[in-house]
Amino acid sequence: MRLYFSLLKDYLGKALLFAVIVLAVSTFGYVVWAHYSWFDALYMTVITLGTIGYGEVQPLEQAGRIWSMVVIVAGYGVLVNITARFTSLLLSGAFAENRNNSRRKKLIANCNNHIVVIGYGRVGRSTVESTISAQKSCVVIEASENLRREIEEAGAIPIIGDARDLEVLSQAAIDRAQCLVTAMSDADNLVVVATARLTYPNIRIVSRVSEMEWVDRLRRTGADELIPIYRSAGRHLANAAFHSGINGVFDDGSDALTEQFLVRSHAPVCGRTIHDLMRENPSVIVLGVRRDSKLSRWHEIDTPLQEDDVLLAIGSGSAMEKFNEAFNS
Repeated sequence: MRLYFSLLKDYLGKALLFAVIVLAVSTFGYVVWAHYSWFDALYMTVITLGTIGYGEVQPLEQAGRIWSMVVIVAGYGVLVNITARFTSLLLSGAFAENRNNSRRKKLIANCNNHIVVIGYGRVGRSTVESTISAQKSCVVIEASENLRREIEEAGAIPIIGDARDLEVLSQAAIDRAQCLVTAMSDADNLVVVATARLTYPNIRIVSRVSEMEWVDRLRRTGADELIPIYRSAGRHLANAAFHSGINGVFDDGSDALTEQFLVRSHAPVCGRTIHDLMRENPSVIVLGVRRDSKLSRWHEIDTPLQEDDVLLAIGSGSAMEKFNEAFNS
C-alpha cells in the first residue's frame, strides 16, 4: 500500500500542492477584497473552484467579482493539471508494474531451497525448463525486460536487472536458495560468481563455461561446479555416435556413460541374474531395472532377467561395448 501512496505522491504531489496554494490564496482574497469572514471566504472558494453554481454568500462588489473570475480560471488550471497527471499515471503502467512487483516479492518470500538462474539465453532456458520439470521453484535474473513474460510463462519468477549488481542479486533470496546457476558469458559469470561467493559463502554455485581458459579463473573465484558447454556437447555427440543406447555423459574427465540395455528374446543375457552380469563385468555398474513400466533398484530384482526388461547401467565406453555383447543374440 505504501508503494501506491508513493506513486500518487510522485505523480500528483506537485499538482495537489498547487491546488492547496490556490485554495489558500483564493480564501485570503475573499477576505481582503470581499470582506468575508474566514469561514465564508473558504466556503466561497470551494464552491467557486468546484464550479457548483451556488449563490454568493454575500453580495459582491466589482472587486469581489473580478476575484471570483480569477479563482474560476485558477480552478480550471488546477483541474486540468491534476487530470493530466493522473492520466499520465494510469497510462504509464506504474500501477500494474507495482502490482506485479508486489506479487513477485510475495512469491520470492515463499521460496526456499529454490534454484536461481542468471541469464535467460539458450542455456538458461534449458536450465529453467529442467528445474520446473523437477517441480523446483526457480528465480531468473535477466537484464532484458522483453523476456519477462516468457520467463513467467515458463513457470519461473523473473527479476529484471543486472545480476552483477549485488542489490539485484539479493532480490532473488540467494541466502535461502539451494543453488545459483550462472548461464551468461564467461566474463559476466566471473563477476557474478565472485560477488555471490563473497556475499553468500555457503551457496552452491554452478557455472557454464564457453572457453576452457576461464575454467581455472571461475574455480578460483568460487564456482563449485563448472560445465564446459561445447566440450560436453561434443563428447555427448561423439559417444552417442558410438553407442546407440546412450543416455548421458559424465563430464568428469573420464569417459563414463549412462546407457539403457533392452533384454530381447533369445539374447544371451535372458534368464541370467544381474549379479552374474556385474560379476563378469566389474567395470559396469547396473543402477536399476525397468520391468512392466516399474523402475526398481538392481538389488530389488532377485529373479532372472526377462524379455523386455530394460537395464540402466553406468561405465566407461569400452566397458559398455563389452557389456552390450550380452544383450545381442
